[in-house]
Parts: sequence; structure tokens; C-alpha cells
Amino acid sequence: MKKNTKIVVSFVVVIIIGVLVYIQTFGAKPVEQSVQNAVVTEQSPTAYEVINGVTVPPEPDPELNNATLAGIDVNENGVRDDVERWIVRTYPNSEKTQKILMIMAREFESALFYTKSDNTQSAILAQTRVTDSIDCLWYIRSDDAISIRSLLFAQILSTKERTLTYVEYNRLSAGSPVDRQPEEFKDGCTGFDPDLLIN
Repeated sequence: MKKNTKIVVSFVVVIIIGVLVYIQTFGAKPVEQSVQNAVVTEQSPTAYEVINGVTVPPEPDPELNNATLAGIDVNENGVRDDVERWIVRTYPNSEKTQKILMIMAREFESALFYTKSDNTQSAILAQTRVTDSIDCLWYIRSDDAISIRSLLFAQILSTKERTLTYVEYNRLSAGSPVDRQPEEFKDGCTGFDPDLLIN
């Protein structure tokens, strides 16, 4: 009986050592967790990269990124990583434009999230902040604000779920007044003064 016990114990020890060697050799897969319906993956600090002088999160896996409404936001700044990378890549010469598009993307993604979770009151408040950021964009880039906003929204609405949520978001925000006159567009620049930025 003692001989059989020794064989079983030896067998278990060999299996445990084998598993530990496998993990050490091949590593564990990234841990995924849900944060406000976003997929956040554990990444090493070296995974970040610099694009046009700005440190950005790594390019997310498209399948994981498109699996949920919110997608992947590794640095948890409220903007999907693919959208953040697109902003920095597309507008490399304007800190003002990058700043307001990051704000607009964060508020727009937040409005979509609240719309999807049937939180109408929060969705409408987020929609007000989206309108503010659009006004600010008009202040900063009056010549091409419409096309920039359209390009950003197209980047954000990259899946069927996101587009259908946007349709519902539009229904909720129908009739929301936009009261500002062109001379008041700067008032939409909440959280920063674009005139203090060089470009």
C-alpha cells in the first residue's frame, strides 16, 4: 500500500512540475476583465508606444476590441485605444485638436454606454457634454469642424452594435437645444483653454 501511495505522490509531483515548467516557458495568457463593459487586458509597460511624440496604448486586438460596445481601453482614460491612436496619428500637428477630440470621444463613448444601459438621464447629460465639445471644436477648427467630427464618429461607430446604439442615442437626444452663438463656442471648451496651447 505504501508503494502505491509513493507512486501516486510521485506522479502528482511530476504533473505539478510539468505545469509550472509549461507556464514558465510559454507564459500565462492576458487576464481580461470587464470595466463598464470595456475589455481591459493586462499589458506590460513596454507595450505602450510613441506616435508623433505622444505615448499611446498598444493597438488592440480587433476581435476583442469589437466584442463589446466600449471595446478596449487599457489606460482607462475613457477613450477606446484604437480611437486614441487614430486621433494622435491623424492630427499630429495640433495639440488643441487632439485635446478636444479626446474629450469628444470620451463623452460620446460615455453617452453610447449610458444609452445602451437604458440610463436615459445620464445619456442626456453626456449628450450635453458632447455638444459642448463639438462647440469647442468649432472654436478651434471652424473651417473643417464638420468633417473632423464626422471622421471621429465614424471611427467610434465601427461595429453594428455601436451604430445601432448611436441610432437610439439620436432618438434620446432629439430636440436637445444648441443655444450657443459662434462667439460663444469657446464656452464649450470645458476643462482646458485652447488659447493657451501653441498649436
